[in-house]
Amino acid sequence: MDFFGQNRLTTRIAFEEKALFKEYGMSKYGNLDLSDFLYKNPYYGKIDNKGYSIIPNTQHIKPFRTGKDNYGLDFVVDAYEAFRASFIIEASDRGISTLSSNLIKLVPTISLLDFENLYYQHTRIIFEQVYSLLSSDILFRKKACDYKSFLNIYFWFLEDSLGIVPFTRTGFALSHFCAPNISGLVIDLQSTDPADNDLLKKNKYIDDPLFDAYVRKAAQYGFSVDKNVPWRLVARINEPEMQFFLKLNGSSRNELFEKYYLKTYIGDYNNFKQNSIDFYNSFIEGFPQETYAIPSNEGLIVHKQDRYYANQKSINDMGEVYWLEKYFHFKYVEKFSQVDKRFKNLSRKYMIMFKRRGLEKTLEKMEKMFSKQPLNISPEARKQMFNYGYLSIETAIYSGKELQDTSQKLTSDVNLAKAIASMAAIKTARSAAVSAKGTGTTSAVLRPGGGYSY
Repeated sequence: MDFFGQNRLTTRIAFEEKALFKEYGMSKYGNLDLSDFLYKNPYYGKIDNKGYSIIPNTQHIKPFRTGKDNYGLDFVVDAYEAFRASFIIEASDRGISTLSSNLIKLVPTISLLDFENLYYQHTRIIFEQVYSLLSSDILFRKKACDYKSFLNIYFWFLEDSLGIVPFTRTGFALSHFCAPNISGLVIDLQSTDPADNDLLKKNKYIDDPLFDAYVRKAAQYGFSVDKNVPWRLVARINEPEMQFFLKLNGSSRNELFEKYYLKTYIGDYNNFKQNSIDFYNSFIEGFPQETYAIPSNEGLIVHKQDRYYANQKSINDMGEVYWLEKYFHFKYVEKFSQVDKRFKNLSRKYMIMFKRRGLEKTLEKMEKMFSKQPLNISPEARKQMFNYGYLSIETAIYSGKELQDTSQKLTSDVNLAKAIASMAAIKTARSAAVSAKGTGTTSAVLRPGGGYSY
């Protein structure tokens, strides 16, 4: 059976073709519970068992012996090297020629990605769009002649963009803009084949003479193949085999999240403030001065106003309450898509807490609330979300269950630059009046317990 799904197809055809691959592409390995970032568990390795967004602690990474400049968590690297050695020995015993398989070399090409660098690149794209808006629209630019007035436009832009693009480190880490490879648990064995080309997956990997051995041998060492990206291995931390390698590195499953990971929210607040400074100062480099024509009795007088660089004092002058209110506002919109009826009461609650218990404790309590994940992101819920009934091989049409809302269907990733550029174009066409305005739909239902278990 061939699969022809690609993102470049029309929406309907792409959905039908990808549905065939979803149901039948790797169906023979259903008993192995293959990894599935697309339909089942998009947050695997990105959140801990309490729902907090996490990134690896670099103290516990090490390089692979194979592959150039690739790193992973120490126990994952050890498990992989053991798996690779066993797989190659077994393939050699079978007399498999190195020329007959795309899997025989098993060289990591993309493993642990640098989260901070990814986030930096992400924010650069956002800034480019803010800069483009200000440089192309003189009305906006004249409203941003100092740091304080710049913040009005800057925050307005961000809020309207949050429905499409996350801005905080935590929001970015949990978004589809951030690859699962930030976890240190994911190993890609190639980096050139497009993940949306289902026919290539079948012809080059699934039909490979060593693919079956590759999938089953990986399971023996605590790995799982990604059913949507067959050249990707995922370390399954609940598997006894993977826990064995954790033990060899002096740790255990119970210590994993505390020892191997850092919570992203810890740097979010200061980063939120610092980004505003960096954006403003970068804007000044292009527009250090603004020229005005002011009417007078003698006619028009040309007035020039210099822009001055902002610094830590500029941040401090705004007051901590100002920043905390802004931070909570943006975290709320980023999480729930809009400001709803709960927002004012919660905002007031945290401002009172700040005055009584200080900044650190308030940020901690805020994040505890934000870490509660929507019910619909759990693997069980997503399995039902993408269960469209019986799929006919002949017609590629589901039956037996009414098709769910199109918002629940698989969609291709949104290109970040295009998404923000589109938003910027809308803004430019709007009135020059700067006003905060929320976006999105109804807020999600939260699970009291926080995250879901691995």
